[in-house]
Amino acid sequence: MLKSIAPRLNQAKDKLFKLQQQTNLASWQEKVAYVPATLQQHAPEINQDILDSVQIALLRNRCLTVTYKPVAHPKQKHYILHPLALVQRGVSIYLVARVDPYNDVLLFVIHRMTTAKLLEEKIATAPNGFKLSRYLNQGALQFSDGNVFNLQAYINNDLAGHLEETPISLDQEVARKASSNLLTATVVDSWQLRWWILSQGDKIEVIKPTELRTEIQASLQNALKNYQRASR
Repeated sequence: MLKSIAPRLNQAKDKLFKLQQQTNLASWQEKVAYVPATLQQHAPEINQDILDSVQIALLRNRCLTVTYKPVAHPKQKHYILHPLALVQRGVSIYLVARVDPYNDVLLFVIHRMTTAKLLEEKIATAPNGFKLSRYLNQGALQFSDGNVFNLQAYINNDLAGHLEETPISLDQEVARKASSNLLTATVVDSWQLRWWILSQGDKIEVIKPTELRTEIQASLQNALKNYQRASR
């Protein structure tokens, strides 16, 4: 899409540059910016031909045959995919698709595809009732199975102030106390939640669910062991 409208974008930039001395609006893009809230990462390399094939298949409702390198598998695998949607998460682009002949909706990161070929004769079909908005709301891109639970945790004053401004759920409550603050919130059970909890370090102590508390405790203990080892 950007390639197709590039001439018009360049024409607009030239026009704005010429008008820069005549109107304040021309300098607007010099006064606004976006900064990611997480650690800045460089985007992975993506083969443009593969991305083009994926986009065309998605737009034309056609299947793809792909060669894919799963993250935890030493060998490449071959799939026939029914493309359903493209989603960008951070710097990575994911294809939401089902593997022929199954109905399970899975995620395939584009930069792990080594080949992708459009199958003109095979129409892509979605599982009954599939909607991208519902799929995302169920926590798919948080790497979750969609289950939710009530999180209870003690948090320090800094984190309490931050969460009061930017809640992690619509029903979040923070009970302010002299020695600590009790956070309660209904959240999606996901890897994303675990990454967030671990990133807060000593600002948070999970109380419930017990299974999550045990899991976070084990992860922190293993991290401490790594730091307590003699210099390698």
